[in-house]
Amino acid sequence: MGKEHAGKNIAHGKGGASSRSIGPHGATSKIKVSHILVATFKQAEEIIKDLQKGAKFEDLAKKHSTDTTCKAQGGLLGTIEKQNVSEEFWDAATSLRINEVSDPIQDHKGFHVIKRML
Repeated sequence: MGKEHAGKNIAHGKGGASSRSIGPHGATSKIKVSHILVATFKQAEEIIKDLQKGAKFEDLAKKHSTDTTCKAQGGLLGTIEKQNVSEEFWDAATSLRINEVSDPIQDHKGFHVIKRML
């Protein structure tokens, strides 16, 4: 179908160690994220290019995201748990450092650009 992800993750703000809620077996159980959901890989790539040029994630989410539940909040999904999102989304989100932005991630809803908040 499409590419799951390509290229390198980009960071916005200060990276470094991430603060995570750790589950009983040492795995991350909850994280806070924002995302931009679009229909195509090409749209997701364009959003990443705009971010690399200095555009604000929140502004791009309000303009481009098809996720109507968090679009008005600049893409903020809030705190998520593994069982509430797709495996692809969770794997990408938990691999990011705080303020880092993912490559395009494809799941059953479309293509996501994810930003790790906490």
